[in-house]
Amino acid sequence: MPPRPLLSSEPSVTADETGLSTFSTEDGSDLSLRRAFGKTIRRLRRDRDLSQAELAARAGLAQNHIGEIERSQRDVKLQTIVSLAAALGMYPWQLLARAEAHAREQALNAAESMTAP
Repeated sequence: MPPRPLLSSEPSVTADETGLSTFSTEDGSDLSLRRAFGKTIRRLRRDRDLSQAELAARAGLAQNHIGEIERSQRDVKLQTIVSLAAALGMYPWQLLARAEAHAREQALNAAESMTAP
């Protein structure tokens, strides 16, 4: 069964007050893929008991690059996604799927908190 659509209309891309790319729709739904990706990297790194330096070495990246990704301060290139996925022992599509799932979870939580009494 395919996942239900998160967004109810065609998204538009804008930058929020922090400059992060945000996908929004006419009905006000939004999610930051950069933020979700960063949180996903941090969660996976910690689940594997890796420091930022260890993950950086495995991925062939600088340690500050990992920190910037985790703090949503850097756009991520395709090659970086491939390198991070390999360093975490997964395929790039699996890494992106986890980030999307995290973004969906955050969007749903935000929507529920807005409708709660």
